[in-house]
Amino acid sequence: MCKVSVIMPVYNSKEFLSVAVGGILSQSYRDFELICIEDASTDGSGTILAQYQKGDPRIRLVRHSKNMGAACSRNEGMELARGKYLFFVDADDVFEMDLLKRMVQTAEQEPVDMVYINYDMFEDGELCDTDIRGKYYHFGRCFSQYNEIRACPKELFRAIPLAPYSRLYSSEFLRRNTLRFQNLKSSNDVYFGIMATLLSQKIAFLEEQVNLVHVRSHGGKYRISNMRNPYDNFRAYICLKQEMERLQLSDGDIGLIQERFLNNTLWELKGYDPKRGKEFYQFINAEGLERMGLLKEESLVNLDFAYRSIAESFTKKTFESKWFEDVPWFAYHLEKWKTKVTGLFRQMAGQGKECGIWGAGKNGRLLADFCMKHNCRCRGIIDNKKEKWGETLCGYEIFSPEELLEIVDTVIISNQRYFNDIYDQIKTIHKGIEMISLDMYLQYEQDLCSSTILVAD
Repeated sequence: MCKVSVIMPVYNSKEFLSVAVGGILSQSYRDFELICIEDASTDGSGTILAQYQKGDPRIRLVRHSKNMGAACSRNEGMELARGKYLFFVDADDVFEMDLLKRMVQTAEQEPVDMVYINYDMFEDGELCDTDIRGKYYHFGRCFSQYNEIRACPKELFRAIPLAPYSRLYSSEFLRRNTLRFQNLKSSNDVYFGIMATLLSQKIAFLEEQVNLVHVRSHGGKYRISNMRNPYDNFRAYICLKQEMERLQLSDGDIGLIQERFLNNTLWELKGYDPKRGKEFYQFINAEGLERMGLLKEESLVNLDFAYRSIAESFTKKTFESKWFEDVPWFAYHLEKWKTKVTGLFRQMAGQGKECGIWGAGKNGRLLADFCMKHNCRCRGIIDNKKEKWGETLCGYEIFSPEELLEIVDTVIISNQRYFNDIYDQIKTIHKGIEMISLDMYLQYEQDLCSSTILVAD
C-alpha cells in the first residue's frame, strides 16, 4: 500500500518523457507509486521507462501490444492502483516538486473526495495560458454535499476545469461510484470530470493559489488524443445527460450540462477545416440539438440567456455565416443583467466609492459604452498599453494603472481571463484596492460580496 498512485499514460512521448517522469520521481513527498501505462509507443518511450523502472522500485510499468488510447490506459491504471489517492498526469508535462505534498496535506485535513489544484500552460518555454477559473475565489475553501441538495453551486459546475491533472481523487470515492473514463479518442475526460463533480460529497481547494502543474502546449502533436473527433464531444455529453437523468439530478444541473455542451461545440467548430466543420454543423442541426434536448421550450427555460441565443442561432443561421467564431458573451451578459449592473454602480456611488474599469479592449469598450448610456459613475479606464493613455473611450479617459489606482477604491474587471494577472499587478502598486469580477457577479448570479476581493498582503 502507498498513499498516492500516480497514473501516467505514455504514447510516443520520448522527447519529453524524462522531464515528466523525473518530475514525479523527484517529488518532496515520497510515499507514492508511479504507474506507467506504455500504450504501444513506436518512438522508444518504452525503453526509457524500462530504464527508469530498474532504478526506482516505485515505478510499475505496463506495456500494451497495441495502442488502446488514453482512456483505456487511465482505467487500467485505476484497476492497478494501490494508493489511498489517485492522481492522473500526462507524459509531456512539468511538475513542481511539492505537487504531491501540497495535495496530500490538503486531503488529509478532513475527508474529501477531491482536491483541486491550479495549472498553467506553456509553449516553447513561454507561458501561454493560465487556468484562472476560481483561483482567488475557491482556494482555501471546501464545498460539501452537492448531491444531498441535488444541485451543485453554479460557479463550480460551470467553471472548474475537467483536465485529469487538475485534481487529486480519493480512490475509495472513485471505486464507490464506479467512475471510468469513456473509451473515446478525444473528450474522454468530460464524463469522468463532470460526474465526479456531481457525485462528490466534498471538494477541497489548496490553501494558496499556486500553479503546480505546467502543461506543455504543442497543438496535440505528441498527445495520445492527437486526432480530435468533434463527434466524441457529442458522445461524451449525451452519455453524461443520460446518466444525470437516470440519477434524477436537478433540471438546473442538466441545463448547465447543456450549456457546457453548446460552449464546447462552438470550440469544436472553430478547429476544423470547412468541409469537416460544415458536416459537424449539419449533424448538430439535424440530430445533436434534439438529442441534447435543446429544441424543447421547457428545456431552454433552464438555460442562461446567452446559451438560449446560441441554441437558436444554430437553427436560424448557416455554417457559412461563421457566427460561432465570435459569440458576444459579454454583450449577452450585460443585456441580461443590465438592471444588476446599473445597481452595482449606484451601490458603489451610494457608499462614496470611486471606481474604474480595467481594460480598454472589446469588453472594456462594451462596459464603458453601457456606463455612458445608463449614467453609471466611473472615474476612467485603466489599460497597460502606453499608446492608449490620455485617449478617451466612450467618453471616459484611459489612464495608466499607477495613475488611476491612486484615486479609485474599486476596480471592475471586465474580462475574467486576466483577473489573476491584474490582481498580481495591483498588489505591486497599491494595496487596499477592491477588485470586482463582473463575470462572476453576473454569470454566476453571485452577490457583490462574494464577487469582490480586497487586494492585500
